Amino acid sequence: MEELEHVVVAVQKSPTHRHIARALIARLAAIESAKRGSPPDGREKEIIKAVKNKLHQTVGAFVEGRPDYKKALRALAAAAREEDAVAREERIRAVLQQAMQFHASTRERLPFLESFYRDALRDISPPGRVLDLACGLNPLARPWLGIPDEAEYLACDVRADLTEFVNGVFAACGWKGRAFVRDLLSDEPLPKADAVLLLKTIPCLEQVEKDAGARLLARLDAPHAVVSFPGKSLGGREKGMRENYAAHFLGMLEGTGWKQRNFVIGEELVFVLSR
Repeated sequence: MEELEHVVVAVQKSPTHRHIARALIARLAAIESAKRGSPPDGREKEIIKAVKNKLHQTVGAFVEGRPDYKKALRALAAAAREEDAVAREERIRAVLQQAMQFHASTRERLPFLESFYRDALRDISPPGRVLDLACGLNPLARPWLGIPDEAEYLACDVRADLTEFVNGVFAACGWKGRAFVRDLLSDEPLPKADAVLLLKTIPCLEQVEKDAGARLLARLDAPHAVVSFPGKSLGGREKGMRENYAAHFLGMLEGTGWKQRNFVIGEELVFVLSR
């Protein structure tokens, strides 16, 4: 246990990883420790390196550099002060689109933003509460969702700096909702919602625990969910990813009671689930 604590502290000292949920770092440290048997010399350094590598693969690779969240919030506050309602909406959307480029997943979705949500939510009654899991910067797309102004938007991610930024955006725009830090690999109960967004997340979770996707799906307390998978790696390779993910996910749905329809937009494979 002392070794694992040393690993967690060492990983959190890194500027790259200091904002990531401690629970996830501790989980990865325990997994990497269990792979290595009795402790030889240098074991702790090996575990630290392995944990950092896994964090990069599952979390860090999606955020390039150090996003200037404060600058984005200042620009958003200035846009929100625009007196003309139409101009205000246009300026806010422009700032949000610019900020969504900080994260690889939302950046890839920008050319299809409006059609993505129109197709994904067309058969779902206007939700009173949306739950966005492993949200990244997806909550910034709220104006494109077409949900009621009074709808509550809950979002979680493993990055504390990112959730703090999302909360700042919600406050600046006057949106109802909040973002919070959560390790989705834990079995902690999830808030009830009318619709859940789980976008490009299951592959990342399953890099850590193979059954993570099925476990998370079983924990959803909602009648509808939008689940998506990437069609290309971050490096641009396809490798039959869409076909493999489709087969894997359809197998996961068997016996669960979820009905599904799916579509492809851009490089993203999207499943809309209802029950």
